[in-house]
Amino acid sequence: MNNVTREGRINLDKIAMIPSRNNIKKYTIKIDDVLFCNTNSEDLVGKSIVATKEIEKFCFSNHFTRLRANEEIITQKFLYLWLKFHFDIGLFERICTKWIGQAAVQIESLLKLQIILPSLTEQYYAGEYCKTIENNIDEVKVKISNSKALQKSLIKQIF
Repeated sequence: MNNVTREGRINLDKIAMIPSRNNIKKYTIKIDDVLFCNTNSEDLVGKSIVATKEIEKFCFSNHFTRLRANEEIITQKFLYLWLKFHFDIGLFERICTKWIGQAAVQIESLLKLQIILPSLTEQYYAGEYCKTIENNIDEVKVKISNSKALQKSLIKQIF
């Protein structure tokens, strides 16, 4: 659960190894799988990612639901973008079942949601456009980090 950020990114700082089991293939991640966090705190339930090569062949916990779309109707990236948008506007926080310290979006509730679908061409375009923006954000973050490191280095040289 903590490996997926609010921004839909994967964080591999902490990973756990699990013993191999007979049903391991059922939980093995493939590239482009959409993983939807079905159980978490109220404000984090519904965060999602699209699996990349970085986590291919990893396994996911029961706190996630793997979604594989019919790609003749909806692309995986567009499904992710739709989920991300609805996470960002608080839809999943509103529709989740709440307990003390934990919340869940039931699969039945998720399946009842309607998606307005543009053409596949437009879905691919939206996915590529957002990927470009995400890459630009990553580049800016690296530049900011490098700038901060340079600033610290310069301050050390001065003093």
